[in-house]
Amino acid sequence: MEGSTMSFNELVKLAEKVTKRKFLIKHNSLTDLTEMINADPGKRFYNQVRLAIAKGKLTMKPTLNEKFPQVEPWHMEEWLEKWWGGVELGEPAWEIPNIIARGRYLVVYSRKDQMS
Repeated sequence: MEGSTMSFNELVKLAEKVTKRKFLIKHNSLTDLTEMINADPGKRFYNQVRLAIAKGKLTMKPTLNEKFPQVEPWHMEEWLEKWWGGVELGEPAWEIPNIIARGRYLVVYSRKDQMS
């Protein structure tokens, strides 16, 4: 079911608007994505999906929307406002955190925090 269709760049701009903060962004070329598929076997599927999205191969028709017009899917801005509006986020950083999910909340511990 389709609620919103947008590019990753549009999604990031929307998330920045809702969270009232800038995100760190790294753009990968198709060549970079192709190389990443074989570089880390643990992330192979993730990078294959990213490459398929970048090539426009995962665009789908809103078939379920047509079959079930009474169902109103969430739109991305509505979803972001509900779950991320008003959530305070720390400053963006390129360090790799350790993430632990607790219910609805995501607790992020940086490696620096664990050293002290």
